[in-house]
Amino acid sequence: MNADDQSTRPTVVYVGSRDGMLHAFDAGNFSHDDNPVSTPVENRGYFLWQTRSEEDCPAYCSDDCSSCPDYGTGDELWAFIPANLIPRLKNNRLRSEDQAYVDASPALADVFINGRWRTVLLAAEGNGGDTVFCLDVTDPLKPTFLWEFAHPELFRSRSSPSAAQIGRILDNGTAKWVAFFVSGKTEDPNLYPSIYMINIADGSKEEKISLTVDSGGVGGVPSGQPSIIDSDGNGYIDRIYIGTDKGRMYKVNIPDDPDTQKYNISHCVINTDFTDDDLDPEVNSIPVIQRYHPIYGSPVVVVDNGLTAEGKIHYNLRIFFGTGDSPYYDENINTADTKYHFFAYLDESENGQCNEDSVQLDWFLELPEGHRIFASAFAAAGNIYFGTSTSETEDPCAPGPGNAQNTTGGTLFVLTMGGSVVTQITDVGSIITSPLVSDEHLYLRSQTLGLKSFGGSKYNNPSLAGGIAELQIKAWRELF
Repeated sequence: MNADDQSTRPTVVYVGSRDGMLHAFDAGNFSHDDNPVSTPVENRGYFLWQTRSEEDCPAYCSDDCSSCPDYGTGDELWAFIPANLIPRLKNNRLRSEDQAYVDASPALADVFINGRWRTVLLAAEGNGGDTVFCLDVTDPLKPTFLWEFAHPELFRSRSSPSAAQIGRILDNGTAKWVAFFVSGKTEDPNLYPSIYMINIADGSKEEKISLTVDSGGVGGVPSGQPSIIDSDGNGYIDRIYIGTDKGRMYKVNIPDDPDTQKYNISHCVINTDFTDDDLDPEVNSIPVIQRYHPIYGSPVVVVDNGLTAEGKIHYNLRIFFGTGDSPYYDENINTADTKYHFFAYLDESENGQCNEDSVQLDWFLELPEGHRIFASAFAAAGNIYFGTSTSETEDPCAPGPGNAQNTTGGTLFVLTMGGSVVTQITDVGSIITSPLVSDEHLYLRSQTLGLKSFGGSKYNNPSLAGGIAELQIKAWRELF
C-alpha cells in the first residue's frame, strides 16, 4: 500500500450487528489535506468536492452542482458473514436459540504484513460466538478475507481488539504485527481472564497471556479495548493495561527490543493502593467494601515521562478509569450502600517491571449516589473528560433516580490530570459512550442532549503535533 495511492479512497463506516453480519456503509470521501480550490486553509482536512447532476444536487452544493462535498449517502456497500455463523442465520429468522450475532466493536489498523502496508479490520463476535476474524480493507470497495481464529475462551468477547508492532518476535528480521483480543464470558467460573496475541499476517496464535497473578480476579471478563503503550517511543509496544469486571486493573509487560529479549512477558495488578496520601487522613482512603468494583471501560493512559540527570527516561504513566455495575443487565444494586469511583494511578516502573512500590494512587473522585461509569474517559490538552450514567444498564431508557425514563441524571466531569475539577455539567442524561475532544471542542452524546458540542464558535483550528524527545549525552564537564 502506498499512502499516496490511498489518499482519495472512500471513507467507510464499519458496524457489527445482531443479524450475523458486519456491515460497511458509504461515509463520503475525506482527505486530510487542504482543499486547493477553497479560500480558507483546511487545517483538519475536508470532504472531496465533486460534480453532481441536477437531480442529485443537495442544498449545500453550489448552484450548478460543480462544487459539492462528498459526505456520502449512507448506503450499504457490502456485508461480511463469518463462516461459523452461516449455519446459524436461520435461527435469527426463526427467533430460536443460538442466533448469529456480530455485535462486538471492530477495529481498524494500518500494518506491515507480507512485505507491504495494508489496512485491516479486526473483530470478535460478541454474543455471537468464539471466533475472531480479519479482513483486508485497504481498498474498502473490494475487501479480502484473511483469516479466522476460534477458541472457547473467546466466546462472547465484546471488546474491540488492539493492533501493534511487537519487538519480542522476529520474522525474517522484521518485527511482527499482532492483534490483541481478550477473553469473553464463558460457563467456567474457574477460568482466569486472558489476552490472545494473534499474528495479523496469518491468524496464528503467538501467545496466550493468562492473567493469573491475583486469585481475586478468577472468572473475570476483560472490558473495553486493551490500552497498548509504547512508553519509551522506540516503535514497539512495551505495556498493556486492561481492566475486568472483577475490578482488577492489569498491566502486562511486553518485551520491546527486536534484537534481544531483555525481559519476559509478565503481568501484575496495579490498583492495589487505595489511599491518597495528599488528602485529609479522614477521607483519603477508600473503604474495603468499596474497592474492586467492576471496570467496564478501557483505561486511558497518558505518557508523561521526564528525563533524569543522566539523560535516561524517568517513566511516569498516568492511568485513568472508572467503576460501575454491569451495563449489560440489571443487577439490582443497592446504590445507597454502593459507591463507585474514578481513579488516577501513577506507574513509574521501568520497562519490564511489576513493582508495587512504583505504582501509586494519585487521586480519586467518589461519584454521586446512583452514578456509575460505563464508558472510557478521554484525555486531551492536560484535562481528563468522562461521563456517568444513572441507568441500571447501558439502555438509555432504563429507569433512573426519580424518573420513569432516565432522561436526566448523568454528569459530565472535566478534571485536570492532577484531579482538580475544571467543570461539571449535571443532568445531561446517561452517558454510555466516551466523550470526544477534537478541534478544540468537546463532543458528547447522551439521551437528553443527543449529540452535543461544547466550545467556541470557531472550528477548523490549527492542530498541534508532539512526540517524545530523545536525549543522549555527547560530552560532559564537571563544574565546581
